[in-house]
Amino acid sequence: MASSSSGNTAVQRLDPLAATTFVNPVSGTQLAVNTISGHRDWMATECPGNAFYPKLPALREKVASHLR
Repeated sequence: MASSSSGNTAVQRLDPLAATTFVNPVSGTQLAVNTISGHRDWMATECPGNAFYPKLPALREKVASHLR
């Protein structure tokens, strides 16, 4: 893996404000979801729960601000 100019190991980054395509490995069904999302965005589930789910937009913004 390449090193950045600061000496840290370079990692490939996904845009936290963008969407990505989830492909169900069993059925092949595709679904556009936010890069930072809850399991309920991908399939029927309660995860990450009603207390945390509304915080995902702010989390996306916070992560994006740290990557700028």
